[in-house]
Amino acid sequence: MQVRRPRDWERRAERLYRRAARDLDAIAAPGAPDAVAARHAHRSLAAASRPYRGLARALAALAAAVALALALLVLLACLISPALRVRLFPRDLAAGRPWVASSAMAPYNRRSGVGPSTHDDFFFHTDPTDHPWVEIDLGKPRTIRSLLVENRRDCCWERALPLDFEVEDLETHQWRKVAQRRAGFHVWTHQIAPVTARHVRFRLAGVGMFHLRRISLYQW
Repeated sequence: MQVRRPRDWERRAERLYRRAARDLDAIAAPGAPDAVAARHAHRSLAAASRPYRGLARALAALAAAVALALALLVLLACLISPALRVRLFPRDLAAGRPWVASSAMAPYNRRSGVGPSTHDDFFFHTDPTDHPWVEIDLGKPRTIRSLLVENRRDCCWERALPLDFEVEDLETHQWRKVAQRRAGFHVWTHQIAPVTARHVRFRLAGVGMFHLRRISLYQW
């Protein structure tokens, strides 16, 4: 699509504006009827701005065409390259995976489940214990590069502090801390050095009750 300026557009625009200025001077003279003056002024200004409106519409159409072309290119690239699709639309590795907590406080009594997230205030709630935790089984070794943790939303955000993110070593089966959060948060997003693990957990680095609303892990 090509956008061309009207021929001699500068001279035409200047001529139209000069004409509009003369017309406005004429109708602004004492004794000119208000209705006639208003109609004349409207027609003059509309004629003067017509070339610019056409150019604006052409530019808008060009921008829409470019945006559509880019969207089609991205879609085609994602269909061809699974790696690019994962980069652009990362999948939550923890979604739909089983989890288990170190304990369950009454009356919630939910110590395990599938999918570490909820539409309520929290998806697990431990007893007051030493270093309570929640563990997620990713099903198979996964490479993790970023995490997102959503705190309990109604109250008691400080109970999730200090918070450690740990992974189980595939060979030694020992837990290793790879990230920590010490400042209060509603949502914690964090990039980490790539680490591969099947079992991961979030653990309170101290004594207390522990609860979270959502945990998401991403390869990118």
